[in-house]
Amino acid sequence: MPADWDEVRQRLFDRVFYAFDERDVEASQDLHADGFLDSLAVLVTLGVLDEELGEGVAVEQARVSDTASMATLRELYLRLRDRGESAQ
Repeated sequence: MPADWDEVRQRLFDRVFYAFDERDVEASQDLHADGFLDSLAVLVTLGVLDEELGEGVAVEQARVSDTASMATLRELYLRLRDRGESAQ
């Protein structure tokens, strides 16, 4: 069973957003424009989600808008997790 969002969120802060203040990342409505995510960091972010969802799931299903903020990343993760659980 995939991890809950809080665990995945912490992993994202440990692996992707470690150089930034958590409050600033959480407050950002555009992680790309605010300098928190670049193209490599997006791949690492989706890789963290794929660790829980299955290889390639997030990479194949995510849209650019899904990585705009922590809220949209959460929505992406929960949507894909729920879809995977209902398929089983």
